[in-house]
Amino acid sequence: MKLVYKRGQRLLLELADTNVFEGVYDGGNINRMELINILDHYTQSAIGGRLSFYINEIQSVKELNEDGEEVKEEKEDKLPSTEVERLQLMARTYIYINKIEEACDVVDVLANCECIGIVGIGAEFSTTKPVELLVMSSWSQVYIVNLSLCTHSGFPSGLAKILESNYIQKVGHNLVPLSQSLWHCYKVTINNTFDTQIADEKIEVDRGHLYKAPNLADSLKKHLHLPCLLEDTPSTTSEMWSERPLPDFRKIQAAQLVTYLITLRNIQKRLLLKDYYDPIEEYIEKIHKSDCYRPHVDFKSDTIPFRLKEILDSF
Repeated sequence: MKLVYKRGQRLLLELADTNVFEGVYDGGNINRMELINILDHYTQSAIGGRLSFYINEIQSVKELNEDGEEVKEEKEDKLPSTEVERLQLMARTYIYINKIEEACDVVDVLANCECIGIVGIGAEFSTTKPVELLVMSSWSQVYIVNLSLCTHSGFPSGLAKILESNYIQKVGHNLVPLSQSLWHCYKVTINNTFDTQIADEKIEVDRGHLYKAPNLADSLKKHLHLPCLLEDTPSTTSEMWSERPLPDFRKIQAAQLVTYLITLRNIQKRLLLKDYYDPIEEYIEKIHKSDCYRPHVDFKSDTIPFRLKEILDSF
């Protein structure tokens, strides 16, 4: 790992403990580096003076260009503070469904959504053991459904229709275990899915990286810059979820597992379709910069996929 840079170079450091710092290189050697004018990305606070970082505590280093291109990209990916606050409030204001008849209220809301988040939770749930909690979210509300109530009454038909709908996209992280459990235990299929774990793998493979399947905390840290969000949350198959009544702090942890999924999906979708979005945005930007006497603007053919260029040239 390179630790010696040109003095004055702006750098982005990700540490092994998941903290992220941005600052100006002001000296160092092959074992450490010193930064000044530092910004702590986690707290969004400036740090005065000089800090030293050693090679054994640095996970990665990114150079930020003087023209600000990478700085701009980093800021675009990071959620605005108002959005972070909205999502945090959303996780704390969950609705806990402890009666089957109350599930109808969930169905009425989610049936009108284009996209919902889903997470299955339960002690070692599998093809022979059903999930105990089904956590679902719209863009603005989290619902925690206690599925242990379904032992005798069966899976709520309204929720089954939501999961099986081809018109509502279900977003989850590693949906295979949940899909297997719901099918083998209740004969319920999850259709029209977006798996954020698979999406993350695809993004990295397209970049030429060897990449193992990330957990949800890793994906949130990378794309939403929320490094410590799920550090105290147990695995979705942990015995800790079996306690009844379920403590409020566990309900909040369950809500956090689903709250950020739709936002994560939107960011990943933008990266997966980068070759589609970028040429269109470039075209629109050039239209804005042109005057009314030259409304059509040529653009670099080698940066645009052939089919997309045909579409744009027909404007």
